[in-house]
Amino acid sequence: QSRIKILHLHDTHMTQPTLLRLAAGLEALREIVFPNQFTGSPEFFASLARARPALKELHFGYSDDETTLDDACVAAICENFALEALIIDQNNTVTPAVVDIILRSPTAQTLRSASFYATPAVNSAGILRLARGCPRLARLTWRLFKLSPLAVALPEGTQHGNNVDDLTALLKERCRGHADWTFWVDPFIQYCPYPLAEKWRYRQVSLWGFTSAAA
Repeated sequence: QSRIKILHLHDTHMTQPTLLRLAAGLEALREIVFPNQFTGSPEFFASLARARPALKELHFGYSDDETTLDDACVAAICENFALEALIIDQNNTVTPAVVDIILRSPTAQTLRSASFYATPAVNSAGILRLARGCPRLARLTWRLFKLSPLAVALPEGTQHGNNVDDLTALLKERCRGHADWTFWVDPFIQYCPYPLAEKWRYRQVSLWGFTSAAA
């Protein structure tokens, strides 16, 4: 038990007290993939931090499952842990304030990897601000559907296309020299091509049915 580093609970149904007991008893535990549609509370995450303060990676919304994590829960997580990886995918309950919540927390200085896939509250301006405010963040997944590069992110008033260009440039620079570091920022595949300087950046490249943004 003391050598278990990851709890992958995606397909399980586990009560909060049971999860807390597990975390407290697994001394080497560093990562939790939470159960499908897990419903926590700020109090639960504060208790989890007391039970296993060395946790470094938390995953919510694994695969095609939605997560109901809200701003208060994210605040409790980021204030009580010094996370290196945070995944909040397929979430419709956090608000745009979640970016500032993370940036004001200790996690902003330790976060190296993050994913906000199909989480509408984190728009192109928000994810750019998050990346700029987390100096170690390099491995990032971010995508919103039906997003036009020529539209404007509100309330910031900046163009989605420009935000994504700036984000891509920042992440490329941070990943430079690390062959195993990757990021995936691909929001415009249905609106391509989109001009960047003298060349077309966004063009469709089909790989076994998937479409991605060209470098």
